[in-house]
Amino acid sequence: MKIYNITDALYPKRIKVIIILFIAVTYIGCKKDKHADLNEEIVSPTTGTRTEFTLDSIFLYAKQIYLWNDALPDYSGFAPRAKYGTVEPGFSAFKNELFDISQIKLNHATGKPFEMPYYNNTPKYSYLQLGRTSGGIHAGIADGEAVLAKSTKALLNCSFMIFIHLN
Repeated sequence: MKIYNITDALYPKRIKVIIILFIAVTYIGCKKDKHADLNEEIVSPTTGTRTEFTLDSIFLYAKQIYLWNDALPDYSGFAPRAKYGTVEPGFSAFKNELFDISQIKLNHATGKPFEMPYYNNTPKYSYLQLGRTSGGIHAGIADGEAVLAKSTKALLNCSFMIFIHLN
């Protein structure tokens, strides 16, 4: 083992090289990719009716925030406009879409959906509510129990809920 003497002529040069290498590696390692946001693709059409946009929004919000979003296909694979665009009235189309989204992820232990319905075409946790969201009492199913709450904060343990305000 070689012991360097502080007065050695090469010692200060080696320290400088080590410091320069450390700074270079730190700079390169911490550099952010500025082009990450440029690769986002447009996943839904930019034209359509209010019902079609709402169908798109339900799916795209589910794709982002739904508890079991890992099982959801991409937009073109699910095709909400093609499946539910002709269902009348529009709110029935929204409910049907949400029900189908909720039935995609299966529990491997039981082979049944995690949101196995209690009632016909009613997901266990997810629901849509028609009307205003400010004030009043909100109802929903949370943890398998019917819940009435003064605010939506009490319903936060629901896996997915959307409030739709239609004029």
